[in-house]
Amino acid sequence: MPGQWSRARSLGAALFAGSLSLLITSHSAHAADTPTKRPRPIAKEISRFTEEEDVSGLTFSPDIHDIAVSAFVTLNVHVWAWQGRPQIVRTLLKPHGTADYLSGDGLRYSPDGKLLAIVHKLARDADGNGVVSIFDSATGDLVHSIAEPLGGGDRSRIEFSPDGQKLLRLYSHSSKNRDQFIVHRVYTWEEEWGLNILPLSGMSLALNPRGDMAAIGGITLGPGVVHDARILIIDLASRQITRTIDNAFPPENEVEQLAWSADGRRIAASGIVGGSYSVPDAVRIFDVATGAQIAGEPVNPAHGFGLRYTPDGRYLIECGIAQTVRIWDAQHKVLLQTIPAAHAYAIAVSRDGSYLAIANGREVSIWYLM
Repeated sequence: MPGQWSRARSLGAALFAGSLSLLITSHSAHAADTPTKRPRPIAKEISRFTEEEDVSGLTFSPDIHDIAVSAFVTLNVHVWAWQGRPQIVRTLLKPHGTADYLSGDGLRYSPDGKLLAIVHKLARDADGNGVVSIFDSATGDLVHSIAEPLGGGDRSRIEFSPDGQKLLRLYSHSSKNRDQFIVHRVYTWEEEWGLNILPLSGMSLALNPRGDMAAIGGITLGPGVVHDARILIIDLASRQITRTIDNAFPPENEVEQLAWSADGRRIAASGIVGGSYSVPDAVRIFDVATGAQIAGEPVNPAHGFGLRYTPDGRYLIECGIAQTVRIWDAQHKVLLQTIPAAHAYAIAVSRDGSYLAIANGREVSIWYLM
């Protein structure tokens, strides 16, 4: 009896082991035959509208309900209510005494959403010397116009400080007797202080999330000056340049766009690749503390028209790389989504990091970032 029970138990164990082995083999074979699923898209298009001309600049209002749009040719700026059925709710008219609006990243809402500042291109003598126009965003009325005795600059840039008390302005002019980086008091619009950054010709301006440091990128120019794509890091409290990143891109190139990471530890820079620009990377990531390059993206051709970290720290978004908009993880290690956009010259990200706007020619599309 004990021997029969032992044999029965051994037989049962063998049958169970065989069944389990068959189950595992069958499951493994099924898993191997099943194709790997692609990760779901990071961005989903939820709205679209068409402007009169090719769009050059975009910015979301702080409450995300509106988006301001500038164009390369049209001299006025349209404010669109984009949710639901998109429609123009306000048109900001070009003020007298100013040149065309900037063909690029020159639109900024104040943090409280009450003001909308717009940069102008190089002014002609007949146009006067207005370089920045500040509008009441609710009424569309002109509040103030910042003028320059030497005229405007075609690469000027602006940023509001996070507390809304300062307007930072990068003034693209080569005068040795004039500061190129200027800080204004908001509402009085007086110049509080400035820095002369020559021989750097500034082309991009970015403010870190805390609002205590600014980065300026461009190229060094002037008689006898070696061309160098350079980034300056400015401490706004001490009013001094605390770090210079030389050779951000190879000689003859320039820093087109800058973006700070949400934690303030990294800064992304984009340049031009292709044609006469012999550059291995279209986008480079630098450690702010050391100035060392920690990542790069070899793409040809490319022109970095837009570069944004999402404020929530999830993504880095690029515009103009191989005629696409690209969404990376914030570490720039994984390309999460590529959106075809052959004529994309501008992007914008909402302040809560939930929405992305893409200007592709005259078409503006709004995407939800999941």
